[in-house]
Amino acid sequence: MPGSLLPFPISTNTKIVISLTAGMGVLGVLSHFMLRRRKYPCKAPRPVDIHELGVMGMHALGTAISCWEDAANVHFSSGRLAQRPEFYLEIQNLLEMAYSLQEQSRLLFCDEDSASDMDE
Repeated sequence: MPGSLLPFPISTNTKIVISLTAGMGVLGVLSHFMLRRRKYPCKAPRPVDIHELGVMGMHALGTAISCWEDAANVHFSSGRLAQRPEFYLEIQNLLEMAYSLQEQSRLLFCDEDSASDMDE
């Protein structure tokens, strides 16, 4: 065969089977690698104290609040408010609770006295 890398002819079906087998093997190796990364996430290079964990939680809460605000704005501006007004009210209630939690966590983790108590 012209242009063939092998010294003997291979049928199209055989080429397909070999390609699929090699592809499945590569996917198996990649999935094993990805599963292992999920089981053993990267460790922090140093121990994290209570204050840092609290601040990390506050950042995550801030991100969640931002997403919930966006959801409320999209729901309100898309004209769906008339169809499901209870959904908008539930988002507003969720946001009020989140704002309260955000304030409580700010007082707990960002207050100078609280931060120094946690370090001891």
